[in-house]
Amino acid sequence: MSPTLHATTDLDAVVRGLVALLTFVGLIVALSGLGLLKSRKRRSADPPSVLRVVAGGLLAIAGLTLKVMHGGRAGDEPEVISPTRFSSATSPTLTLDAPAGWLLSHDRAAGRLVATGPKASLMLETSRMSDGVHADDFMAQLATFTTSRGGIDEGAFSETLDGLPASARSFKFDTTAQAVWYVPRGGPLVTTISCRSEGGAAARDACRPLLSNLKWRPPGPL
Repeated sequence: MSPTLHATTDLDAVVRGLVALLTFVGLIVALSGLGLLKSRKRRSADPPSVLRVVAGGLLAIAGLTLKVMHGGRAGDEPEVISPTRFSSATSPTLTLDAPAGWLLSHDRAAGRLVATGPKASLMLETSRMSDGVHADDFMAQLATFTTSRGGIDEGAFSETLDGLPASARSFKFDTTAQAVWYVPRGGPLVTTISCRSEGGAAARDACRPLLSNLKWRPPGPL
């Protein structure tokens, strides 16, 4: 089992850079105000200045405050990626705990989370839909594609996943079954969820131990 990884979002990187910049500039300005920095032209220290000391101190305090505030927000909802827990603002932007017998795998480049369990697997992806959010069109195309490859369309159904309405459809093959959920997340964002089961189990139920504890997170980088 791989160790837990703490995900870093683009916002985290920006905040760290801003904190470092404010602290560095504040230190330079304060040292200049204390007369401890030499001028490049005169090769001598600038005369002391209370104004520069105060300004430098304020910049450093601003950097420290930003670090504390951002760290506090991150602490309220920690970013964790491990084989048993995924909780991140990175795609697919959600929190999911693996029940006993299940393992999670995150493909950061593809923005995809996969869970594998007893005779079943679950895949979740969150994407920005440049051409708009169209659940009916997506399901119709999926049904056409699946039946053309020998699948039996068992029909559409709908349900709510952590407060968000999801359009869904289930299919059956000779030895496997599949269920797909299409979940609009607001604006152009959509999460698609696919559960595949083996051994005759209904796909819409095979991944229920995972879907029942799924929690959405505000989107970060996709």
